[in-house]
Amino acid sequence: MTTTLDLYPLFGLEPPEGSVMELTVDGYLERGIGFEPRFAWNNDQAIGELSGYFIHDVGEDRFSTGEEIDRDELNRGILLGENVLFASDEWTVFGELSYISDEAFVEAFFPGDAETRREYVSSLNLRWKRDDEMFSARARGNLNDFIANEFQLQSLGYT
Repeated sequence: MTTTLDLYPLFGLEPPEGSVMELTVDGYLERGIGFEPRFAWNNDQAIGELSGYFIHDVGEDRFSTGEEIDRDELNRGILLGENVLFASDEWTVFGELSYISDEAFVEAFFPGDAETRREYVSSLNLRWKRDDEMFSARARGNLNDFIANEFQLQSLGYT
């Protein structure tokens, strides 16, 4: 069972234009209740989204390989964010955040993402651009010590 709540009217607030604040609640008979908050914005200064999925898991993971792992009483989840900040006419800041509780979470709850989503990374990219000149600097890393994307596990096995 899944229910999505629009939080702005629930709290009696008028949403800013281009803004979303919602909570999806999933009920699993054998796993527990999952919560998926989502915040999104789109205005003149920034475009972005922050979302997550959290569950106190009391079930078991069943993988495409046939393997099953018992997950009794385990807090699990994912936190994803991305933002483009238009700091000025010349400067743009791109940010991406990704944190996953454990290496099996994405395959267990979002198998399509495990197969096809771009890699889970955290990064910051600064870009200065004027006429025909450009400067860019990027820092990129991973907050997890494991790989969640299947295509990366099937290749070199590291990032």
